[in-house]
Amino acid sequence: MSSTPHRMRAVTNLGTLFTDVGLFERYERAAAAGFNFKSAAELAAEEDILCLIEPINSYTIPGYFLNNYNQAVQVLEDLGKKPNLKLMFDVFHAQQICGQLTATVRQLRHYIGHIQIAQVPARGPPDSPGEIDYHYVFQMLKDEVNHLSNIGCEYNYNGENFDWVSGLGLEF
Repeated sequence: MSSTPHRMRAVTNLGTLFTDVGLFERYERAAAAGFNFKSAAELAAEEDILCLIEPINSYTIPGYFLNNYNQAVQVLEDLGKKPNLKLMFDVFHAQQICGQLTATVRQLRHYIGHIQIAQVPARGPPDSPGEIDYHYVFQMLKDEVNHLSNIGCEYNYNGENFDWVSGLGLEF
């Protein structure tokens, strides 16, 4: 039996609590959620569990509270820069939130805890037609973040094969 602890990932979407209320109530709920999330992250740290927050673009979920990276970084800093509290960097959302993927990754690399991928705009696999050049993105992530050992795929799967993995220079 291995003595190395298994890292678990827990993702929270703070913004889903706020899509149906006015601006003032959003901030009240955010304060309560922040307190609860800070407590949860502290408990999770005892078990070596990584907690993630995920900014989501306002096209996919209009009214989502956590919808930009400046705000997400501020949440992480306000919660005390805990080593087990990081950003879920979803390339699909990042492209729609701010574009400039290279500059955004460089700016956020120390905050990124996990990466997810999907093509924009139809949330297809990374080799499908769309806005993002994943050959470039994967090389940039290797160079800038070195998080390619664990990438999540959150795209619309329609039974296609996974030839894109080797086609983009990756492996399972």
